[in-house]
Amino acid sequence: MPKRGGVLRRREATSLDQGDLEVVDILSSLGVDHKIAKVITFLAQVEEGKSTDIERGCRLRQPEVSVATKSLRELGWIQTEERKKGGKGRPVHYYKLQMPLPKIVEIIERNKREEIQGELAKIEKLKGIVT
Repeated sequence: MPKRGGVLRRREATSLDQGDLEVVDILSSLGVDHKIAKVITFLAQVEEGKSTDIERGCRLRQPEVSVATKSLRELGWIQTEERKKGGKGRPVHYYKLQMPLPKIVEIIERNKREEIQGELAKIEKLKGIVT
């Protein structure tokens, strides 16, 4: 997600661009599910998005968006709001980030640091055994 003057771009719901896809790739390389990374990156670009906006913007199918948004709700990273349309039919789900993307990155960083420390502790233990 390219920065302009230190502020993330905000735009209407469209699709992920090359800069956004770079963020998705980095998040994925850090262990974030690729579809979840797409949804996070998309929602960081808009104030809120409907399920259909996310589907189009991320090029994901409806079931993939549902699974990703469920995981993100469980992590506490997004908020979901149901809004009734006029007349009959199902309500429309709107999603927005619960916290800014930099805060999510901090959480990922903290988790990775803990994971690395755990692995280093195993290596130290192994060194003590084999030497």
